[in-house]
Amino acid sequence: MNNLFCEYELESYLNNKIKDMMSKIDSESSEYFANVNYSEYLNYLLSEYQLSVPQILEDQITYNQGEQKIERYNKHYTQINVVDGIAIYVNIPYLGEQELFKAKPSSWCSIKPNGYVNEYNIVLFIGVALADMETFDINSYITQQLSSIKTYLGFVEKDITNYNNTIKNLAEKHIQYKVNSYKKINNFLKNIPYKLERNENAQLTYKVPNVERKIQFQKPKANKKNIIPEPELETKKYDEIIEICSNMAKVMERSPKAFANMGEEDLRTHFLVQLNGQYEGQATGETFNSNGKTDILIRNDNQNVFIAECKFWKGKKGFLATIDQLLGYVTYRDTKTAIFVFVKNKDFTKVCEDIKSVTAEHSNFVKYIDSYKTPKDTSAFRCEFKNKNDEEKHFYITVMAFCIPHI
Repeated sequence: MNNLFCEYELESYLNNKIKDMMSKIDSESSEYFANVNYSEYLNYLLSEYQLSVPQILEDQITYNQGEQKIERYNKHYTQINVVDGIAIYVNIPYLGEQELFKAKPSSWCSIKPNGYVNEYNIVLFIGVALADMETFDINSYITQQLSSIKTYLGFVEKDITNYNNTIKNLAEKHIQYKVNSYKKINNFLKNIPYKLERNENAQLTYKVPNVERKIQFQKPKANKKNIIPEPELETKKYDEIIEICSNMAKVMERSPKAFANMGEEDLRTHFLVQLNGQYEGQATGETFNSNGKTDILIRNDNQNVFIAECKFWKGKKGFLATIDQLLGYVTYRDTKTAIFVFVKNKDFTKVCEDIKSVTAEHSNFVKYIDSYKTPKDTSAFRCEFKNKNDEEKHFYITVMAFCIPHI
């Protein structure tokens, strides 16, 4: 009788899938990653390589049977003789990866479930001799085998959970490495004073086939127009700027009289003072400026790479108008923005909840960035939006609310 969960090590199977995933990433050009929607590609990749623990469909179990000769064995599993009896095949349907029933997980028991697996069923073979039919409890045997299979699937789940977390981290790091490599190469090539001749026949995209039993993402298309990336604020520096601005909340709380009667422009000026104190005059040439009455910008070689809007909370309609105003400033190249909301209402917590829910009502809203870690002791969230003029181009908005005290 065959045993499940023992043909090969699950660790080896998972390591081979990781190698295959890394090879797939390496097969993509760095240019592709520099011009594709990062989150869409990651979803596409994980849809191919992340695994889920198989599900047993107990309510669909069936069996078939037939008379046949039954082999009898002693306690040393040596065949003694062949006798008359009945063969019963119990078919246990499942959903998931067939290979996971064959692989030995890192945790295991000395007694493994008996059976074999095909594309649709786990098959338990039960041979009962005529002489044993009055004493053999077939229901207890099947229940025992099912329990053993479930125990092993629990062991498999631990390994799969670790694997899924591992490949996501590995994929993110490797993709970021290729993006950074592309940027370094292009910064180097900018010093060559000649026109670049591109191979227009180079294919950057293709579609992947559907896979049964699994939600499938199409490989996202790279935007060929964005061949040489414009200056873009890195996430680390983006977070640093938001952190500096969040410190203003603490300043306002400690000196309420100084801010209680200020207007939007005066409050914005305080942010500019803080930001210029940290960044102005650096070798990068990045400078904070005010444009009109409400904008805060970072510029690099006359290109806006960070934009923020400062507004008092005046309800849902006014806030949606602020988002529209920000969308009007965001160009095709911009990816990092912010909205600073000054709240004079007494029910500050309720307003913060309203701000977040209203944001999701905007037609260009894509999703909240749940992985974003807000600065300590601040009311903020980050979300992804579609560009007003090109829905394939997305950018970030960090929304931060500031409580302006009543005096």
